[in-house]
This record gives sequence, C-alpha cells and structure tokens, in this order.
Amino acid sequence: MDCSHCHLTIDEPDLTDLTRVPCPHCGETTNFFAAEPHGGSRWGSFVLLGERPIGAGGNGEVWLARDERLGRLVAIKFPLVARGPEFERLAREARAVAGLKHPNIVNVYYFGEANDRCFVVSEFIDGCSLDRELTNSRRAWQQNPQAAAALVERLADALDHAHQRGVIHRDVKP
Repeated sequence: MDCSHCHLTIDEPDLTDLTRVPCPHCGETTNFFAAEPHGGSRWGSFVLLGERPIGAGGNGEVWLARDERLGRLVAIKFPLVARGPEFERLAREARAVAGLKHPNIVNVYYFGEANDRCFVVSEFIDGCSLDRELTNSRRAWQQNPQAAAALVERLADALDHAHQRGVIHRDVKP
C-alpha cells in the first residue's frame, strides 16, 4: 500500500484501522478507504461525468460534473493527496479565488469534503487550455500580431486583478 501523501510504499501497515495508517516515511496518516474519483461517483451534490478527468497536472486532476442542486455543469478539482497540509492549501486557494470577480478568472462556487477527500468546485468553461490555444493559433497570430497582443493583455489584466487583491498565481504557464 502507498502513502497518499509521500506516495512511498508502507511495507507492513498496522491493519487494525485502515482509515488511520501512519506512514513510517513522512509521518502523515493515510486513509486507505478514501474514495478515488471515477465517472458516476457522487461527491456531495455533485456527480462526476465521463470516464476520465478532463484535465490533470502536478497538483491533481479536474473532472466534469453535474451540480444536482442547481442543474449546471461544473468542474471539480481533486488534489493528489486526500488530506493533510494539501487540504489547507486547497482551502486557502479556493477562498482566495472565490473573492476574485473578473471576466478572465474562473469562478469558484464551493470548497468541500466528501468520501474523505477535499475538492474545489468551479465554473466549467468549455474550451481548450492556453497551451492548445497557443499551438492552434500560432500561424494566425504571426499574420495578426494584434490578436496575440489582445490575448496577452487579457491574461495580464486578470493577473493584475488578482495581484491587486493580494492573490499571486504561482503556476502561470501555457
């Protein structure tokens, strides 16, 4: 079994309580019954859609979901680690972004916990990543540099809006 925090193998776990297994490597407690996101699973009033995440990165994965209470599509971000310091970091991130109102910043609707996992629910934007947009539009932007400048201006405006409110984005990348 692997620790959900440091991802190292716990060779001889104490099997008396699999919801609180201490990791000999990092000292954190792992819950081996913590649910993993999968299509059709319910997380509070949200139901995950599809067979796989719509996005993934170094900090976690993002799933498309339906908000059963409000009847709308949302995006749900699950951190790679279910509990511990990651929970507090994600809570701070959610609070910070929820306080921002800008047309180029995704709206955060909810921060919660279900199935022994924390998650952030945000506005679902049906589009592509910045990386894909840059790749797809490279030729058009070479012919129309004003369009490229307009995109950079929108990005800079959103980052400035966040920075003016004390929020610093530490992972800007295409």
